[in-house]
Amino acid sequence: MENIKKNPLSLQLNAEDFLPASNEEKQSLVVMRESVNFWKDGIRRLKKNKIAMVSFVFIIAIAIFAYLLPAVWPYSYSEQMKGSNNLKPFEYSASEQARIDAGEKVFPHILGTDRMGRDFAVRIMMGTRVSLSVGLIASVLVLIIGAVVGGTLAYLAARTDAIVNTFNPAKVDITVKEDFKGSTKKDVKITNTGDTEVYIRATYVVTWKDAAENVYPEQPKQGVDYTISLNLEQDWVCYNGYYYYTAPVAPLASTGVLIDLCTPVAGRAPEGYTLSVNVLASAIQSVPAEAVGQAWGVSIAPGSVTAYSAGN
Repeated sequence: MENIKKNPLSLQLNAEDFLPASNEEKQSLVVMRESVNFWKDGIRRLKKNKIAMVSFVFIIAIAIFAYLLPAVWPYSYSEQMKGSNNLKPFEYSASEQARIDAGEKVFPHILGTDRMGRDFAVRIMMGTRVSLSVGLIASVLVLIIGAVVGGTLAYLAARTDAIVNTFNPAKVDITVKEDFKGSTKKDVKITNTGDTEVYIRATYVVTWKDAAENVYPEQPKQGVDYTISLNLEQDWVCYNGYYYYTAPVAPLASTGVLIDLCTPVAGRAPEGYTLSVNVLASAIQSVPAEAVGQAWGVSIAPGSVTAYSAGN
């Protein structure tokens, strides 16, 4: 890039300060550090933390005081010295003073003695040992239990297949079965092709249709344009324009015949049209019973259909 000279009196920034860094400048910014393992990295971090280092030294000092010092202390934990009851720190009993006067060296009671003549210092050391041991043992037990339980769970999670809760909803499906020849339709019944027990209701629509499935504007009249025979004795009940089959229909089972026979009256069809009978059916699972009432507004019992009320 061409060097750009800056006007000494200008307050603008020096454009050279924003030039891309050279390879030498980039290399000077790279700081290489020796690769360390987990423990070395932990010790390095510990040394940088001054509070942690002071605490570590303090814990080591307490451990020495509790575990090592009692072994070289001239008095034992349970030793009772006659005549040395309730001594103050660095105070000697009469017998100890006599030994000192005789030229014998006697280790002082740094913290004094109790009412039974036992050295306070060594008893504090032993008490500290018990307290530290309880904490250490508890920590080790927690570590062992946690490692065993965590390792076991990790092993089982890796070896055990995932548990998947699945919910398969019921399939409600029906098919209208019928025999027909030309415009004559007979033996119309409905089959449950689902996988659960259902109630079925149906109705039928009669129209004139041509070859292109166009519907004639005028609807055929029963008894004039066609005759139909319904079978209302095989559990079929008519209610509010629908025909209800009052017995639950099991999967792959069929209702009784609804339409025995439907035949057009000769000479009544408009030119180019034939009689068409469409059966419209629907189904709903029979359990719970409230499902039927909430969907269709009726209560179904063997041989009867009534209006549904929430209390029933």
